[in-house]
Amino acid sequence: MNNGAGKPGFRKRISSNRILIKILSHSAWLSAQTLVLALLSVMFNAAVELGHLPETFANPTQKVPAFHENDRDRWVQPHELPALWNAIQADSNPYVRAFFVLALLLGTRRSELLNAKWENVDLTRAVIRLPDTKAGNDHDLPLQPEAVSILRNLPRLLGNPYVFPSPVEPGQPMRVVVRGNHGAGKDAVLAPIMLYACYVLKMLVLAISATEKQLLGQLWRELTNRFSERLPGQLFTADLRLAGEKRIIAMTSGNVSNLTGWHDPNGVFIAISEAQGEQVEAAAFDAAIANAVDAASRIIVVGNPVKSAGRFYEVSRKETWHAIQISAFDHPNISEGRVVIPGGPSPEWPAEMAREFGVDSPWYVSRVLGEFPPQGSVDGLVKLEWLEASYERHEAGPGLVNYPLPVVALDVARSLDRDESVAAVVQGPRVHALATWRVRDLVETTTRFLTVVDRARMEWYATTKRKTVDTTGKTYRDPDALAAWLTASGVPAFQLIVDAPGIGSGVVDDLKRRGRSVTEYWGWNPSTDPQKWLNRRAEIYWHLRTLLENGTVELPRDQLLHEELLACEWSQDAKGRIMLGPKEMLRAMLGRSPDRLDSVTIGLAHATGAIRQPGVVFEHYNPY
Repeated sequence: MNNGAGKPGFRKRISSNRILIKILSHSAWLSAQTLVLALLSVMFNAAVELGHLPETFANPTQKVPAFHENDRDRWVQPHELPALWNAIQADSNPYVRAFFVLALLLGTRRSELLNAKWENVDLTRAVIRLPDTKAGNDHDLPLQPEAVSILRNLPRLLGNPYVFPSPVEPGQPMRVVVRGNHGAGKDAVLAPIMLYACYVLKMLVLAISATEKQLLGQLWRELTNRFSERLPGQLFTADLRLAGEKRIIAMTSGNVSNLTGWHDPNGVFIAISEAQGEQVEAAAFDAAIANAVDAASRIIVVGNPVKSAGRFYEVSRKETWHAIQISAFDHPNISEGRVVIPGGPSPEWPAEMAREFGVDSPWYVSRVLGEFPPQGSVDGLVKLEWLEASYERHEAGPGLVNYPLPVVALDVARSLDRDESVAAVVQGPRVHALATWRVRDLVETTTRFLTVVDRARMEWYATTKRKTVDTTGKTYRDPDALAAWLTASGVPAFQLIVDAPGIGSGVVDDLKRRGRSVTEYWGWNPSTDPQKWLNRRAEIYWHLRTLLENGTVELPRDQLLHEELLACEWSQDAKGRIMLGPKEMLRAMLGRSPDRLDSVTIGLAHATGAIRQPGVVFEHYNPY
């Protein structure tokens, strides 16, 4: 969280204003003639020094009388002082206001005041040291009480030594994301940074964490431990107040409405802790960015890199965020081989974790090295290398083949925002294609689903029977005409599976009204082995994991499906049954429902026989 050096911007503003006044107040042509004469004089002298003219050469410009110029300085008249003072106080920049008032109080040269650094200001002794004055010596200048008050209330930019800093230079980080190992003490460092931003930089500070337990039990506890009674203000359970005004405010990320609309003349400092949690929704990050609209505001986000998905992972890879990574080997307890900070990781801890989990395990990579695990999550359902292999198999594999018949699975969404209805065309262990759309009308969803189904039937017919079909004519474009043509041509029906809970039931009913056979899928139904899987959803997701691990499934290279796969986690309940993380957690982390993953897992479970529905006619199709 560094700022540009103090020299360029602020000085240029004052210098350019003075030059502009000079240009407008004096005769430009007279000044130009004087400058030309001075330039010629320098040129003649240089020619003598370089040997182009003899040393006895008399510089002709010395005989030209200098042009008389009126004094270019303009002094403020007594009757203009009130207007000048009002103009200074009306400036929105606190540094501009302070500079001109201090210049009037101290009588310093412009360059001396602009070069002043905080290390040379002693407010206790009421003295400012001006280094490198015109006399060549450092000079201690007493500060009047008014000057002390101005300097005490002047914001300090973090990492900038100058009393009067320049605006933030392009490329300087305004947003910082920190990923670190387990036990790195991230909140212990974040707490004093927040106090510094409040007391020294005069910023409004927002402290945000995933849950109230994490916010008050971790981050706010660290801040309380570092708060001193010698500091002004009062520290309460969830805020710190100065002169009755809240200057550090603690809040959870779940209440997004409370996160927006915060602004302050000195900037807003936003600290988000435990940013890897699913409860830290994407809206919390968006609200933080919306609050930090001015050059003085800053955002710092800290968390454990436990999964390679979600907003914390995304911002860690963005060029607009300055990323910092902390490994356990950076901790002084480990780097020095002794306990320097009690409560931190022990010197033997990394070696113990390596023996327990292995140095290539997601747990070790995340918790010890402070890096995002390559398989997506510490408790991830799948591994990244499994996915890459499945994509390569899909790209190298054939299209639709004669047998078995494909199935088409539908996950229904009734949204115009991020969620979408997804139809997956699956043949055996191969996900042939995904089709997506966003509409609210369930009848329209049914029509689009049947269009995907019947076009897949036509593609299967053309490929396996080596027939040429017209994909531009009316029959292909009209759903009813296409369905009638397929029936007349004897093209077998495909099994249709719809995720039935909620709005999916409406599509199921509409399909039945249109004379289509449909299989309903209910994820909370019992699994085929209730001792192993908590429910049907856990069973079919684990089936996908098995297909990936065995190297048999072929998945299309789809970015959203890829993110959903890496975000999915599993665990075991008290009975040792495999269970999946709640779907609400996936939605919070992804910012959308995992619609593509749901349709793919449903389709693969039925297409590979993991779930069988007895009595379905098209299961008996066998061309051999």
